[in-house]
Amino acid sequence: MAVVVSLLLFFIIIGGLGFSVSDAFWSFVNSSVGSLDAISESLVKASPLLIVGTSIAIAFQSNVINIGAEGQMIVGAIFATWFGINFEWPLIVSIPIIIGLSFAAGGVFGSVAGYIKAKWGVNEILTTIMMNYVAIYTLDYVVRGPLSTPDPWPRSPRFFGSAVFPRIIPGLRVHFGLIIGVVGCILAYIYLFKTPGGFGLRTAGASPEIATRSGINVERKMILAMFLSGGFAGLGGAGEVAGVHRYLSDGISAGYGFLAIPVALIARLRPQLVLFVGTLFGFLITGIHGAFRTVGLPVQGVDMYIGLVMIAVLFTGYMVRYRVRRV
Repeated sequence: MAVVVSLLLFFIIIGGLGFSVSDAFWSFVNSSVGSLDAISESLVKASPLLIVGTSIAIAFQSNVINIGAEGQMIVGAIFATWFGINFEWPLIVSIPIIIGLSFAAGGVFGSVAGYIKAKWGVNEILTTIMMNYVAIYTLDYVVRGPLSTPDPWPRSPRFFGSAVFPRIIPGLRVHFGLIIGVVGCILAYIYLFKTPGGFGLRTAGASPEIATRSGINVERKMILAMFLSGGFAGLGGAGEVAGVHRYLSDGISAGYGFLAIPVALIARLRPQLVLFVGTLFGFLITGIHGAFRTVGLPVQGVDMYIGLVMIAVLFTGYMVRYRVRRV
């Protein structure tokens, strides 16, 4: 219902600006599901949203507000790039190392905010936002310094072929990162809702006092939640450099760390629902990009559409919760 409402609002705005609604609609359909190439591009957009949306869900489930997934993605991408451009090892060895390295890097970077909150009670919203800038400026430094090339624009060398995520379907851009995203959603669901560790993490977030009385170390769970959250975000960064671009450059994240927040919220912080919501957002974003190009509007307007989605979610949630009753 929320998606339908947001799309209606989008096309109403397109028409109100004097553009052809029918042209925008058919461009939306063709760009998102009109061909195998379009579906592939939509799934490429969905891949980081699945894994980073899961990252946000894990943190929020433990009542830790992680606004730093963008920075954690960047850190994961930096470490994945360092390996991918320096080690030409067999694919079966390189891919697991890139996955583990990017997860560990993003996790350690994310757990800093968790440790600061657990140790000194510093608000994690502030620390994760500020750490985004640490990651952004670190990226700016490495693509102009240690990982740079002689090219006039800042980027790293290309990955060795054995360090590139393989394509799932030959000839299409959808890559192994999509499988990582799907498996990540499933594993996160199993951990959070089917294991004692996940139960303890959710209990620590829902009621710290009860968790403490039950013998759960709330501070440790807080740090663990941020480590896992940062690790999943780091995997999203690895997917972008090893699966899509095959090199590191400025703006490698493309805002997925922030876009994943509404994905997780719409999914009600359930990793199994992130699997569907993230995929849906991938198709929506690709379609909206195509519609904007057709009518001649800047693609930055996609951010406007995300705002419409959030408004529609709030509205439909209100409609579901409250009904007019006949007295």
